[in-house]
Amino acid sequence: ISVDPVTLAQAQNLLDQETTLVSYFVTAEKTLAFVVTRESLKVVDLPVRERELNEAVTLFRDFPSLDNTPPNLRQLHKWLIAPIKSHLKTSHVGVIPHGALHDLPFAALTEGNRYLGDNYVLFYLPSVSAIRYIRRNQKPGGGRLLALAYGEGEGLPFLRYANDEAQAVAKLYGANARIGGGATAAAFRASAADYDILHLVSHYQPNTITPIFSSLILAPGEGAD
Repeated sequence: ISVDPVTLAQAQNLLDQETTLVSYFVTAEKTLAFVVTRESLKVVDLPVRERELNEAVTLFRDFPSLDNTPPNLRQLHKWLIAPIKSHLKTSHVGVIPHGALHDLPFAALTEGNRYLGDNYVLFYLPSVSAIRYIRRNQKPGGGRLLALAYGEGEGLPFLRYANDEAQAVAKLYGANARIGGGATAAAFRASAADYDILHLVSHYQPNTITPIFSSLILAPGEGAD
């Protein structure tokens, strides 16, 4: 799927008063953040380069313990959020990542006391231009949710809270989660088109050479491993 680029004015017309978009652009020499609201555009030069970001994101992804906060989340917050924080005045913030930032969960960034996800409702877009396509295809009153969780995987650590998360989210929407052996790729493919919201909890295996071949690890079954 591809979409035609939108102009700044077109993008702003698609935003409500409670939504800000933050689009990052990473280069070898500098990183820029384009902060877009319905009324304004701010361009902020961030104090970090591509090599430093790549190293920090890799360090975060390799952090061995799920019981402690990786220390470099504060550094990433200092680089990516602190310089634009004064421009984030809305309750909803849409993040458009670039490069290694695609592998960073922005909700986990912290200044020490609170996480970014505690302060804003966050969502992600592949590009600013995608917002027009998404708005056009939203279903009126759509709110049916499909939640799947599979916390296992050969040679992978067990995701202790995967089932709890899927069940808690499903309960908010009056739905039932498919967990464990029921969270198969076949079940997902057969059902996904009937729902408005998809919530998957599983291991993720990135393909850094060809990202489109990255994988989510779901339960084996019905001819699929």
